[in-house]
Amino acid sequence: MRIAWNKGLTKEDPRVAKYAISGRNKKRLSHLGKKHSEETKRKIGIAHIGRNIRWGDKISKTLKDKYKKGILKQGKGKDNPNWKGDNACYSALHLRVERARGKPSRCEVCKTTDSSKRFEWANLNGHYKDIKDYKRMCKKCHEEYHKSYSWTATAEKVINLINNANI
Repeated sequence: MRIAWNKGLTKEDPRVAKYAISGRNKKRLSHLGKKHSEETKRKIGIAHIGRNIRWGDKISKTLKDKYKKGILKQGKGKDNPNWKGDNACYSALHLRVERARGKPSRCEVCKTTDSSKRFEWANLNGHYKDIKDYKRMCKKCHEEYHKSYSWTATAEKVINLINNANI
């Protein structure tokens, strides 16, 4: 078993002292106790705008509030640089509907508002990009709708089927 070269030596010993305050530690010690000026704080704040906050990051309460209010967020919709438009995936298209029309809390087919049921936005005739082409349905009605829907059916037949459903 090897014994450390500095075992039993104190910080005052010249053989240890030259390693104790070097490089990164030396820079840290030179700034210890100094405060940033208001101008420097402002510049640091500007540099952090748009920074992705990861879970576990410690950020100030004011910065947290700004993120919640959306001041520092990237633009929404077409203003966002990641906007895919018509090339968005299935789940993104459904999220657009939920953001635009809210989360469904009732079924337009069976007229239930039971909070223990799950409510979804159901696309009526395959025009996923059209926000108005969705109807609020409970999970059961949504499943029944998809069972009765065939790709050869016209939009009118499907809408009539939903309107006349006795589920």
